[in-house]
Amino acid sequence: MAKVIRKFGVMFFVTVILCLLFAGALYTSISNKTIFDANENLVVDSGDEKAVNYTPDYTLDGTNEEMAATWSQAIQASINEKSVKTVLLNNDWIAPATGNHLFGTGVGFWDGSGSLTIHKNANIIFDLNGHTISRGLSKDNAKSLGRVITVSTNSTLTIKDSSYNAETAKNTNVSHLSSLPFGKITGGANSDDAATAGNRLGGGIAVITGGTLNFYGGIVTGNYVVGNGAGIFVSEKSTLNF
Repeated sequence: MAKVIRKFGVMFFVTVILCLLFAGALYTSISNKTIFDANENLVVDSGDEKAVNYTPDYTLDGTNEEMAATWSQAIQASINEKSVKTVLLNNDWIAPATGNHLFGTGVGFWDGSGSLTIHKNANIIFDLNGHTISRGLSKDNAKSLGRVITVSTNSTLTIKDSSYNAETAKNTNVSHLSSLPFGKITGGANSDDAATAGNRLGGGIAVITGGTLNFYGGIVTGNYVVGNGAGIFVSEKSTLNF
């Protein structure tokens, strides 16, 4: 009887060890195949692409003014709650062809400029979702602070494009970046009549000293600046990850 018990004990011990080893191997496999985004939404690695399933905190659609108001809410919520907010662009956001080319009004914008602004202490994930955001300016009608996006000091902007498909990119006959069927940031035109030289930097995106830009998807094209960085300008002591 004692021998049977000892034999059973050894078998049980070996079984437990094998189970733990298997569980460890399974955990490693899952860990290598999955990650979580900033809002702890599951991102499944499907090979050369990532299939992302998530519910954004804010969705931009409707009229120009409605999208501007939603953007402002996202910025303010991120600052107030000290948390990352995910914003999904659900249709093209194009500045009006006439007037002052403002995207809208509210906390998400510099006064009088219309630049989409990530204000101090805000942390935003912006999914272009295959759509275009355009300031609607060109070299011929450039204006002071005419860039598309401003990333302020001590703020973070992560740009991605969940519509990206490697196979589509590979098989598209590209004569210009604007012909790729993915999210775009365009139409920024920054003139030289700003009050300070620093404001003349960046046509598409400007990252101000101490700001952070994570650029993980999308296309910056068709922007202009008199100073430096027609596409993206990153100031000293700022961070750009891509």
